[in-house]
Amino acid sequence: MAANQGRPDYLAELYVAGLLADSGWNIYFPHRDEGFDFIISKCVEADMILRPVQVKGKYPTTGKTNKTSYGYVGKLSALHPEMVLAIPYFSRDCACKTPLCTAYNATGTDSATQQGISMPTRKF
Repeated sequence: MAANQGRPDYLAELYVAGLLADSGWNIYFPHRDEGFDFIISKCVEADMILRPVQVKGKYPTTGKTNKTSYGYVGKLSALHPEMVLAIPYFSRDCACKTPLCTAYNATGTDSATQQGISMPTRKF
């Protein structure tokens, strides 16, 4: 699968939205693809939880190697203190088009860098 740089990441966004919907979250898509990819909500006891979500798919290219942990360093189109960054990981070795796994990061664990935002690595 080719790198998906510079294009909307609809497959990854809809895949993550489906996983969250299957887990009981309500999904709200914006009218324009600007800022957050979608908003999720869920009632937990008497509280309504609302979280903006950004999805960044990881697509391996020929020069990339397998690693035991991955993260995200780069610019995000919007930030919010309670947002979720979801990172679905695709494989070039797999004939299927769905991600092998998906990491969810709370932005409270991030740090600013010259390249934008740095999310800590997650191990498989």
